[in-house]
Amino acid sequence: MFPFFCALLTFLGVACGGWQPAQIEQADPAPAPEAAVETAEEERDLFDWLELPDDVEPVEFETRALSLEYGGETAEWTVLIADTGERRSRGLMFWTGLPERHGMLFIFEDAPVHLNFWNRNVPIDLSVAYLDEAGRVMEIVFLDAMDAATKGPQEPYWYAFEVPRGRFAAEGIGVGDRVAVEELAGG
Repeated sequence: MFPFFCALLTFLGVACGGWQPAQIEQADPAPAPEAAVETAEEERDLFDWLELPDDVEPVEFETRALSLEYGGETAEWTVLIADTGERRSRGLMFWTGLPERHGMLFIFEDAPVHLNFWNRNVPIDLSVAYLDEAGRVMEIVFLDAMDAATKGPQEPYWYAFEVPRGRFAAEGIGVGDRVAVEELAGG
């Protein structure tokens, strides 16, 4: 009986193309149709991404268009402006994400500064680009969701630009690329 059972399992394995768990585990999940993802994201208002608890007072942020220069191209982004102590302290706390080409730009009136950032009350992983006076990316640091550990760059900086983790890499943005911070002058 045992040889018959083994032969049957072998026959079923060959007839069905064999079972290859390593290939199944390594296969990428089917990507969602890009048009559906973009449409859903475009229909969602920027502030729908903010899930403020009932016991937390809102902080108002101005949004502005901003040019980024990378990969030999210029792209328009939308940024939330954190230019006061209250806005910088709140940062992206309670934001569950941001649409593509959106972020938060921290502006310091007493720049350059050498401050660390944390991700307390931020439910998403972040990438933080620290910028020099001309808006060039000096360093990018990664922050884990809900982590109160502080991290910062090696050198003092003038601006910090936060986006959901992986967004800079997906766009091809790295050290040396430039954010047109002069667009904010007088804005």
